[in-house]
Amino acid sequence: MSFPVGALVAAAPSFQRALRKMSKYPREPRVLSQARICFAIGWPGTVLMAFTAIVLATADEASRPDDATLGIICCSIMMLVCMWFLWIGYKRHFGVDNQKFWFRFVPFFYREICYADIRRITFNGVCFGVFGKRKKPIGLAINVFDLTLAYLRILEEMRIRRFTVGKIEPHDPRWPEAWQDMRNRLAAEAYRNHQNYYDSHPAELQELNALAVGRYPVGS
Repeated sequence: MSFPVGALVAAAPSFQRALRKMSKYPREPRVLSQARICFAIGWPGTVLMAFTAIVLATADEASRPDDATLGIICCSIMMLVCMWFLWIGYKRHFGVDNQKFWFRFVPFFYREICYADIRRITFNGVCFGVFGKRKKPIGLAINVFDLTLAYLRILEEMRIRRFTVGKIEPHDPRWPEAWQDMRNRLAAEAYRNHQNYYDSHPAELQELNALAVGRYPVGS
């Protein structure tokens, strides 16, 4: 593998990654949700808890009315939890395109960050935290969604601008090393998500390698 950050390409939790819907092309815009896992929990759980509550309510529990009441209350609480998972599946979405990435949870909030507005980026091992003009970041979880387009666009922005990495600002002597380390991580995630694609498209792998070191591909 001709890739400068190959050592960073490590295995991630297989369960989370197995549930992801991958794009065919690394630069494909995406609208994403966790509907698959939320529905898998929410629908069976809601039906089961509703059925159990009905059984408890209609059963002959004259000798143990307190037990039946407690069971109905517990089932109702669990049913609300399962319905919350359904709401998340239907109404919580993430999106990424060539101008921005966004996070929406109807009707509670909507946040977006344009790549040109990025002021700071962090990484905690499982998620990139990207800060724009506002103080609250948007998290790009590496094992939950295929956000390769966002990684590539951030790398392109890092080629022409400088901003804070973690808590290290551009004027800090430690910044160049932190900046390169962040480039490596972003490029490694892009490659890991679409390894087969990049291995079969040498020109785009060359472009990714160039992004990883902040350069333009040879001949561009």
